[in-house]
Amino acid sequence: RDLEGTTTFCNDGLILEIEDDGVWQPIEASSIISNPYNSPIVLGSDNVLEGQPAWCGAQDWTQSLVDFTAFSGPLRLRWHLATDRSVGREGAYIDAIEIYECNPQNLTYYLPVFAKDAVYR
Repeated sequence: RDLEGTTTFCNDGLILEIEDDGVWQPIEASSIISNPYNSPIVLGSDNVLEGQPAWCGAQDWTQSLVDFTAFSGPLRLRWHLATDRSVGREGAYIDAIEIYECNPQNLTYYLPVFAKDAVYR
């Protein structure tokens, strides 16, 4: 990703959201096990996500692991990239998504998600 910001502030940012009963909710940073959001969006930045933690700044490809056990029902995800009105940067790329169900008895692998707003049951 290449978004305006540093590890101490963000003007532009990317968050992961989940649909819950028809309402899109940001995934809380506490549910992101590895490579969580790295900084909050600056208040007064004219960004619709201001004040929220987000991924921002410049970083090469990385992997994040998210725990969805707090959610039930169909899993519907989207990435929300929001910017302020000033400096423009390249943005963010989402490459491959893998969703696993883990339990002590077995590990089930679900096909990678490549479709926009895919729904898994």
